[in-house]
Amino acid sequence: MRSMWIPSRSLVMFAGRTALAATLGLLCSLLLGLHEPHWAAWTVVSVGIAVRGDGLQKSLNRAIGTVVGAPVGVLLVFVAHGSEPLLIGMLAVWLATCVYAGILLRNYRAYAAVLAGYSAVIVGMSVAGEAGQLFELGRDRCAGIFIGIGCALLVLLSSRDVQGGVANQRIRHAIATACAWAAERLAGLPRAPAVDGAGPQRLRGQLKAILALDGAVHGAIAESPVLWARSGRLHSVVSALLDLLVTSRSVERNFEEAEAGKSAISAEIDHAVAEASVLLASIARALRGHQVGEFETLRSIRQQAHALHGRLASIRADHTIERRRIDLLSALLGATHAALRSYFALAGEREGGAMSCYPAPVYALDRSHAVAAALRAGLALLLAGTVWIATGWQGGPLFVAFTAIAIALFAIRPDPRHTGIHFLASGAVGAGVALLFYTMVMPHLPHAAGVAFAEGGIVLLAIVISSLLSNTFWASGFSLVFLVVSDPQTIAHTTAGAVSGHALGVLAGSALAAFAFHVVPSRSVENRWRRQRLKQIADTIGTLIASPVEPHTTDTYHAWQSRSIDSLVRLALPAASAEEVDECMTWIEIGIELLKLRDAFRADAELLPMDTRKTLDALLADIGNREPQTWHARLVAANAELQGETLMIDQRLLGIRSRILELVSLLKRVAAATACNESESPFPTRFTSHRRFENGTATVGPDR
Repeated sequence: MRSMWIPSRSLVMFAGRTALAATLGLLCSLLLGLHEPHWAAWTVVSVGIAVRGDGLQKSLNRAIGTVVGAPVGVLLVFVAHGSEPLLIGMLAVWLATCVYAGILLRNYRAYAAVLAGYSAVIVGMSVAGEAGQLFELGRDRCAGIFIGIGCALLVLLSSRDVQGGVANQRIRHAIATACAWAAERLAGLPRAPAVDGAGPQRLRGQLKAILALDGAVHGAIAESPVLWARSGRLHSVVSALLDLLVTSRSVERNFEEAEAGKSAISAEIDHAVAEASVLLASIARALRGHQVGEFETLRSIRQQAHALHGRLASIRADHTIERRRIDLLSALLGATHAALRSYFALAGEREGGAMSCYPAPVYALDRSHAVAAALRAGLALLLAGTVWIATGWQGGPLFVAFTAIAIALFAIRPDPRHTGIHFLASGAVGAGVALLFYTMVMPHLPHAAGVAFAEGGIVLLAIVISSLLSNTFWASGFSLVFLVVSDPQTIAHTTAGAVSGHALGVLAGSALAAFAFHVVPSRSVENRWRRQRLKQIADTIGTLIASPVEPHTTDTYHAWQSRSIDSLVRLALPAASAEEVDECMTWIEIGIELLKLRDAFRADAELLPMDTRKTLDALLADIGNREPQTWHARLVAANAELQGETLMIDQRLLGIRSRILELVSLLKRVAAATACNESESPFPTRFTSHRRFENGTATVGPDR
C-alpha cells in the first residue's frame, strides 16, 4: 500500500507538464527580449488544469479577457496623460464594471470578464510613468500572456496523460444518481439516512451537482468542437434532470396520499410503476458500470421506456390519485429520455427521437451581490492607488496590481473570504522562497536561462507538495507570487531591497483584498441577502399566472423551475435552515404546478366542455389577482365545481383536477410549516393557521 506522502504518477505528470510549460514560456519570452517574462509563466500556472476540456476553456477565455483588457489598459494610460489620480480613477471604474459582469456570468465566461478588468490594471501599472514606451510595454504584456497560453496548450494537447472525457463522466454520474433516486421513489422505498445522520437524505447535493453540469457541457464541447453548433440543445440535460428530481418529490407525495386515503390503485398502473422503477434502476447501473457496450444497453432500455410511455397514454384512471400517478410516471420517463438523449449527443452517438423536449436552463442573477462586489473592487483599487500616489512607494504598482487581481479574481469564487486568506498565506510562502532564491541560488546561476529552469523546478515541487497536503490552491498562490518576485529578467540586475519591495507590494495587495472581502459585505448583511432570496421566491408566485389572452410560451415553467432552484441552492442555501429550504422548495413546486395547470388548460381548452372552461378561466384569473392566502379555498371550490360538472370520467378533466388537488396539498404543507415556525420563517405569513383548511368546505379528503 502506497504512503500518502508518495505522489501518484498522474500528479507527477501534471506537475511536470505545468513546470515544463512554465519553463518554455520563460525561455521564449527571454529569447524575444520581452520585458518581465514572468507573465508568460504566470499565465501557464493560471490555466494549468489536469482536465483537457477545462484547460481548453480556461485558455480560450483567458485569451479573450486579455484581448479586451490589455488594450483598455493602454488606452486609459494614454487618456490619463501622466495624471496618476485620473488613471487610478478610470481603472477603478473599469475594474468595477468587469467584476459586476463577472458576478452575473457563469463558469469561465465569468473568468474572462474579471480577467479583462485586472489585465487593464496590470498593463496600466506596468506602463505608468513610461510614456515613451507605452505601446511597447503594452505589447510585451500581451505577448507574454499569449506565449504562456500557447505553451500551456502545446503541452496540454501533446501529452497522452491529460485526462479526457471527465465532463462526460460527470454527466453520466449525475444521470445515474438521479435515475437511481427516482427508481427508489417509484419502488416506495424510504429515503436513505443523510451522511451526517440528521434525518433522511436530501436532494440539495444532487441539485447543486446538476446545476453545475452546464460547466461540464462546456467542457465536453471544448474537447469536441463538432458539438459547438448544438451547444444550446445539449444544455437541456440540466433542465431534464431538475425535472426528474422535482417530479420524484411529487411521486413521494402521491404514494403518501394514496396510502393515507386508502385509495385503490389498479393492477395495470402498479405494473407500469414497477416496470418504470426497474428501467430507471437499469439505466443507473449501466451508467455506473464500464463504458464498453453501454450505448447498446441504453438504447435497448430507451426503447422499452418509449414503449412503456406509449402504453401509459392508453391507461384510463378511475380517480385523481391514479391519474396523477400516470402523469408523474410519464413525466419521469420523458425527463429520463431527454437526459439520455443529451448524453448520447455529447458522446457523439445517435440521439434518437425525442419523447420530451427540454429547453436550456435559466439561471438566477444576484444583482445585489454583483453591485456589492463591484463597489468593493472599485473602492479597494482607489485605496491602493491613493496609498501609492501619496507615498511614492517603489512597490506601489505591484501593490495596486495585486489588489486588482485578488479583489476581482476571487470575487467569482464560492467563498472569496476563504480564498483570499489562502492566497495571502501561500503568497507569503512564495515571497519568502523568492527571497531565499535571490540570496542563495541566484549567485550560482549566471544566465537567465538557468534561472528559468530553476524556477520551473520550484513550480513542479510546489504543485506536488501542495497536492500531497490536500490544498492544491496553494500551488497557484505560491507560484504566482514566486514568479512575479523572482522574474528572471530583472532579478539578476536588482538589489535585495528592490526584491523585498516587490514582495511586500504583492503581499500588501493580497492582504488589502482579503480584508475587503471580510468588510464588504459583512457576513450578517450577506446572510440577510441570502434569506431575502427565499422570500423573493415566495413573493413572485402571484405573478406567474398571466392573463389567459397573453401569448403562451412553452418553456415558462422550465425557466421558473431552473431559475428558482438555482436561486435557492446557489444563492440562498448557505444561510437557510432545513425548514426554510423545505418551505422554499414547496413554493417552487407550487409555482411549477400553477404553470403546468395553466399550460394544460390552454392546450386542451377546445376539447373541454364550456362550463369547465369557464370554471378554469375564473380560477386562473382569481389566482392571478388574489393574494396566495386565498388560493387554498379558491382551489378547493374550483375542484368541487369541476367534480360536479360531469358524471363520466374524463381523463383530461381528471388530469386538471389532479393538479388542482396537488396545489391544495402543497399549500397545506406551507401552512403547516408556517404555523410551526411563523416567527423565524423569512416568508410572509400566508395563512393564519393550518386549522383554517380543516373547517367546512376547505377539507379535502381522498378523491375517488
